[in-house]
Amino acid sequence: MKNGYAGRIAKINLSSMDVTEYPLDEDLLRKYISGRGLGAKILYDMNPPGIDSVDPENTIVLTTGVLTGTTVMF
Repeated sequence: MKNGYAGRIAKINLSSMDVTEYPLDEDLLRKYISGRGLGAKILYDMNPPGIDSVDPENTIVLTTGVLTGTTVMF
């Protein structure tokens, strides 16, 4: 797995408190670089078009980039 990534995605249902882990596909990492791109892709895939912001089925995506926790500043 590429350095800087944990290698998995956790999907947490806040209503039922169920946690499901999925492996993180390396091709996906190459296509959508860093936390911002990966987060946008996951959000796009998980939310249906036109979902309301307060809908219980709406997804919240929290990601970190590969430089998180380093001394690199930009």
